[in-house]
Amino acid sequence: MTSDINICNMALGNIGAAPIVSFSDESQTARICASYYGHVRKYLLSAYPWSFNRRHVRLVPLPKGEEYEDEPVFIYAYPTEALYINCVYSKEFPGRKLRYDIRVCGEGKRRLFADVPGPLFADCRADVEDVSVWPAVFCETVSWALSMRIALALAKDNGVASNCNGMYLQALGRALCECANEPDMPMDGGSSWLEAREI
Repeated sequence: MTSDINICNMALGNIGAAPIVSFSDESQTARICASYYGHVRKYLLSAYPWSFNRRHVRLVPLPKGEEYEDEPVFIYAYPTEALYINCVYSKEFPGRKLRYDIRVCGEGKRRLFADVPGPLFADCRADVEDVSVWPAVFCETVSWALSMRIALALAKDNGVASNCNGMYLQALGRALCECANEPDMPMDGGSSWLEAREI
């Protein structure tokens, strides 16, 4: 079964470096992999619309507070599982993407501001840490993206880093193509069977 360490070892093999057993290995290689792996995973999962990390969640309404009392807005908590929100929708307006704004409020937390009352739902990109559910093309993409990030630190060779960048772009293109062709549904949310799961 593929694991995060397998993917790191694929990345290390791409640049001709020795494999690791775990992120806690007492080696520079393990420390560098540990410092980049989580960032690379989250970056790729949030930056592109993959089919396997879409989540439809119901937004939690929050009180407006005094500072927004005079604004004609409705405030919701930013979903904890969301890395990125593709769109916000309501069952009362099927097929219509609603306008919204994301703000960081006084307590340092992100909030979603909409101009319509709930219940509202968000079509999100979630942080899927379980490598076993990743498509093979996404595993390949993460391995090359990680190779590109660690190449200069470990291989200390611009040519290796440049090669990794080229291979990453190829893998990314293939993965996006495959994931885009997999679902047979609109990207703006509101599918009836998905909404039924939220009830």
